[in-house]
Amino acid sequence: MNDVEAFVNSAIYLYQALRPSVTILALVALLSACSPESNTPDGPTGPPGPVLTVEPIKQFRFDWPASESGTHYRILENPDGQSGFTDVSGDIPIGTETFTIEVPLHARIRAQYILQRCDGSECADSRATTIADNLARGVGYFKPDVLVSFGYEFGQAVALSGDGKTMAVAGGDDLYIFVETAAGQWQQQDKIGLRSPASDLAFSSDGNRLAVGSRLDNSNATGIYSARSGASTGGATFSGAVYVFSRSGTNWSEQAYIKASNVTEYAYFGRSISLSADGTLLAVGANAENNDDRGISTTFPASTDVTGLADSGALYLYRYSGGQWHEDAYIKASNAHTKDWFGYSVSLSGDGQRLVVGAIQEDNDATGVSTTFPNAADTGNQWRSGAAYLYYYTGGQWTEEAYIKASNTLTEARFGASVSFNNDGDLLAVGAQDEATNMHGVHQRPSPGASHNRSGSGAAYVFARTGSTWTEAAFIKADNADNNDHFGIGVRLSSDGQWLAVVAKEESSAAAGVHRSSRNQRNNSVPGAGAVYLYRRNTTLWSEQAYVKASNNRSGDGGFGYHVQPSLDLSNDGQRLLVGSWAEDGLTTGIQSNQNDRSGDEIGAVFLY
Repeated sequence: MNDVEAFVNSAIYLYQALRPSVTILALVALLSACSPESNTPDGPTGPPGPVLTVEPIKQFRFDWPASESGTHYRILENPDGQSGFTDVSGDIPIGTETFTIEVPLHARIRAQYILQRCDGSECADSRATTIADNLARGVGYFKPDVLVSFGYEFGQAVALSGDGKTMAVAGGDDLYIFVETAAGQWQQQDKIGLRSPASDLAFSSDGNRLAVGSRLDNSNATGIYSARSGASTGGATFSGAVYVFSRSGTNWSEQAYIKASNVTEYAYFGRSISLSADGTLLAVGANAENNDDRGISTTFPASTDVTGLADSGALYLYRYSGGQWHEDAYIKASNAHTKDWFGYSVSLSGDGQRLVVGAIQEDNDATGVSTTFPNAADTGNQWRSGAAYLYYYTGGQWTEEAYIKASNTLTEARFGASVSFNNDGDLLAVGAQDEATNMHGVHQRPSPGASHNRSGSGAAYVFARTGSTWTEAAFIKADNADNNDHFGIGVRLSSDGQWLAVVAKEESSAAAGVHRSSRNQRNNSVPGAGAVYLYRRNTTLWSEQAYVKASNNRSGDGGFGYHVQPSLDLSNDGQRLLVGSWAEDGLTTGIQSNQNDRSGDEIGAVFLY
């Protein structure tokens, strides 16, 4: 027994005699650690936390002081402050004291970062660095490539490819294509002229096929053409059209020019469009079509538009096969009625098996989900309450699957203003831009006792499918809901169903950039600026994750997130968010130009988060 052991044993004996209830092991460990013969290594000392700098486009740069010891560093990320830390950098050699990563701004507003300094397999962590910024500096800012002084409305319609690396933006009578060439580095790939402004855009998932709805097209041509050059240029005012473009390598070409087979003036064919993920199924809404048919037809050309039901609306389906587009179905609401605007909004599931069509002015006083067809007669008892119609493709034909009304059907709620499926067609979001319930936040259902005095505040509904049964899963109001914000005028589900974006086109707060919550955003000093709210799903529950504004939000701009249709899109995984702002006034050009300029008028801009 050496001197140290003898000392320890003596100390233990004495301590037990005096305080027998105290745990002996703690004393042993303490005395052993004090022993001059202890050879336990101290390990590396934790480094200072990294300094985070936000840079465009969507970049976080980390810097830290140099160290004379150790073998390498690592940056660890906790993306939402709850999921835990994982390595996002790999090993960074000592002598390199900086690291940059591209991030989804709306999905990292709650993030935490740790710097590890390692000596072989021994690592020590810094304290966590959190986000204390609105991330406005990191937002991508895109402008047209030419100077225009008035009314170009760049960003009037936008679309993202599934991976978020190709974007389409409409402005004036032009269509722009941008691509990401390296992390955070974007360039314009093409610019395509149209006959009339785009109202809606839709990509295939791979970004190689793009459909362009143009509701103000004036051609009296009917059917499908290989290019617009084969069709007349006038004769049917605002009849509408759809262009289809395809990409080979870096070159874009026109693949089809599509007109309704029963073309008529002011039908607004192309107001809303949707493509399946593989780009082989195209849905086109014509919300002011007048035909008095009902149900689903596969006889073409579609019945002559006889004006029997003015502005009842219609939906047209086209399928690509054998190198050509063919009309697949012509759909009228099974309870079609004058001025219902069936086709105001449309969405296909990514797999092309399900279709939803919004009829924003449908008047029925029914509530909830019905599977009885034809649907209850449009009684007119709830004026402009709105409805959504679901269809399912099985056995080579389309059938009606469900007729959906809000669970709290209200006059002038305009349920169906926007609709969106996830890829599998088992989640559906429906916006009701003028819903008036005085509630805030996320609920399973509207409260039966809630008052309806928040006129025009708006709401979003989420429905979930199990088998063939649809049920309401969430009722969402903005946390800062206010009269006439029109929350729900635009909705977008990510393909994976994990993210939901909701537009409130008249929201008026003075905030800029990205924030954790909308709850305290009540400084309504920028009238009509607009906002986008991001929600994330955890199993079956939804919660607000981010509140997004233009990075240069200011009085006099507007149109953030909505024009004729929602001007926003999400990548498949929800990690990229693109928002158009058609009334932004900056008179600049190109990518990441001066955001403080406001010498133009309704030039428009696009923001990437």
